[in-house]
Amino acid sequence: MELYRVYAGVASTPAGRAGHPLTVSPVQGAGRVDNPERYAVLYAADTQDGAVGERFGDLRTWSASMLMERPYLPGSRMMLATLQLDGVICDLDALGTLPARELRSGNGEMAKYHFLTGDDLTALDLEARVARCVEIKAAAVVADERESGSRALLNYGHTLAHALEIATHHEFTHGEAVAVGLVFAARLAAATGRIDEARAEEHRRVVVDEYGLDDRLPDGLDLDELVALMARDKKAIDGLTFVLDGPGGLGVVRGISPDAVRETLAGMRRR
Repeated sequence: MELYRVYAGVASTPAGRAGHPLTVSPVQGAGRVDNPERYAVLYAADTQDGAVGERFGDLRTWSASMLMERPYLPGSRMMLATLQLDGVICDLDALGTLPARELRSGNGEMAKYHFLTGDDLTALDLEARVARCVEIKAAAVVADERESGSRALLNYGHTLAHALEIATHHEFTHGEAVAVGLVFAARLAAATGRIDEARAEEHRRVVVDEYGLDDRLPDGLDLDELVALMARDKKAIDGLTFVLDGPGGLGVVRGISPDAVRETLAGMRRR
């Protein structure tokens, strides 16, 4: 796993001094809602956007002055640091504290891993299944640290999922959206001749039968809006772009016909 941190830094600063990327911030004053007990903390995030958000807040506009020298650290500039972790610790007991919908949402993300490597995850118990999912993601991140190639496969099912989250104003949770996105991607792959109907049905079986998730679009969505949102996906360099299943496994497929996308979406409306 890779963590990100935005910090006021000076490139030549030694470890342990203000300006070094791993220096822990001093004890914060009263009024900070995120650490009311006044403890020292190293703010980090698992995405670059998240790191920026933690440092500057969820702002719609930015200014050059935000990136310039910090008054308390002469010669500094705002920097983005990355840190590759050696391992991941998952406390499965924490799952027992989650509401049922949050558990189902996590299952939506887990369902994706059934199709990334060909592993039979259904044969594993929960602990082994979570561990295997972590291993698969870690291997993908290590192989493509800068997300310039194969790491894009981790976005399987996410092109429609992200569009659904926006179109529903996040009333759909991420995992619920990914579940629908996985079945959509399989149906689109079948519609474009990349896989057969049996393989597409396997996606539905994992999502619906194994994890108890929905595979239908929410009511009242505008299909044209969904297509437009998917066209803005970060993978969309040459037309509508999706991670799709195929004879050799998953791959990034560009230039998918909007009509094929719209027709596949129409077939996923609730009856």
